[in-house]
This record gives sequence, C-alpha cells and structure tokens, in this order.
Amino acid sequence: MKAWLRLTLTGLVAYLVFLVFTMPAAPVVSWLSPAENNVRISGVSGTLWSGQALAVETGKLGLQDLQWHFRPMALFTGALEFALSARLGAERVHARAGVSLLGNKRLTQVQGRVSLDDVLKRLAVRQVETAGLLELDLDKVLLNDGSLPLMEGSVSWKPARIVAPVELDLGGAELNMHMEGDGTVGDLEASGGQLLVQGKVELNADGQYKLDSELRAQGDVPPQVAEFLSTFTEYRNGVYRLEWSDTWNP
Repeated sequence: MKAWLRLTLTGLVAYLVFLVFTMPAAPVVSWLSPAENNVRISGVSGTLWSGQALAVETGKLGLQDLQWHFRPMALFTGALEFALSARLGAERVHARAGVSLLGNKRLTQVQGRVSLDDVLKRLAVRQVETAGLLELDLDKVLLNDGSLPLMEGSVSWKPARIVAPVELDLGGAELNMHMEGDGTVGDLEASGGQLLVQGKVELNADGQYKLDSELRAQGDVPPQVAEFLSTFTEYRNGVYRLEWSDTWNP
C-alpha cells in the first residue's frame, strides 16, 4: 500500500473515531428513548461517551443528576459498558451498566443508599411508613424488559424502623440474594430490635414474588404491635408466620 493511501486511511479512521466520541448525546438519547417506552429524559448535555442528564423518569423509578462515562476496557470482555452515577432521592447511587454482544443488559457493582420510604412511595405502597436507609451492595443485576430483574448481592436496611401504622424497631435487616434458575432467591434476617425476623424471598423473572418468614418477639411487644401483626400473620407458639405473594406490575 502506498504511503499516501495509508496516511489517508489512517486520517479517515481517526476522524471517524473523533466524530463518534464527540457526538452530542441529546439527539442520540432522544432516539433511544421514545415516549412509547415510558422513558423520559431531560436536560441532556455532553457527549454520548461522557455526559449527563438532569432527570430520568422510567416507570416507577426516578433519577436526578445522572452522569455517565464510557469504559473502553470493558470491550475486551465482550460488552459495551458505562460507569453511572445518579441521585436517587437525597442519596447517590453508583453502578456500571453494560450490554453484551448477545444483547443482554446488566448492571454490576451497584452501590449506594436510598430512603426506603421513598422507594415505597414510588411503588405506591402507602399502608406503611418507614424510617432508615437501604444500603445497596449488588454484584450483578440482569435486566428483563417489563419484569423483575435477577440479582446477586445484598441489601441492608439500617436503622430498620416502621413508623406507621404502628411504631416498631427492627434494629437492622439484611437480604442476601443469588440467582437460581430463572429467578432470584434470598435470605432475609432482622435482629437487634423488638422482633427477630428470618425468612426466604423468591423473585421470579415472570414478575411473581413471594415472602415466607417467621417473626419472634424480642422482649415485650406493645399490644398495638401485636394487634397490627395479627392482621396479616398467623400466630402460634410465640411465632408470627407471614406468607405474602404478589405480581410485579411495572
């Protein structure tokens, strides 16, 4: 190949790479998130590879001050990946978001804190008010359109307190999860408060979820708490048995 042709091709490739990496993010994001996907993104600035958005609304999840940066080293693992940082309520959450060559979407290294009460309000759960933060430490989250994701890692709730309809101190609670088949299973435990809790959680990819747990009083439990528990649990030999199942509606 002649030297002038080699230099021309090299310059052309370099120019194309420059165009891609300096591509404005706003028009691309608008194309990737049409209104029918129930995703609304506003205040987009920067480039496709390093930018930010003031707000992202998708279904029951709302993020503010989203920032992203392309991670080129992930290409060697066969994935297109970005480092993300966003504010979820009053706290920040960090993660890596990627798409594999097969089109599988995933989050890894999800870490941060979020108010449990904010999460419950987003999910339209208004029967219970809580205090305390959820601390996220998820190794992997596999995303499924229109259904529950599959998860590996842990979520802890500290301090674990129910404020209404009764006041109840659970000390600290932790859920450790791993993927099993086409779903997620987890062990739930709470200690250090008025009730000791041990249970199993099942989250299926088809949107069904189930909680099977036992609650034991730690010391004296106020009468109003016992009355509250009796409305949705079965009490026998000092143990409150709770079985709860439902289907996720995104």
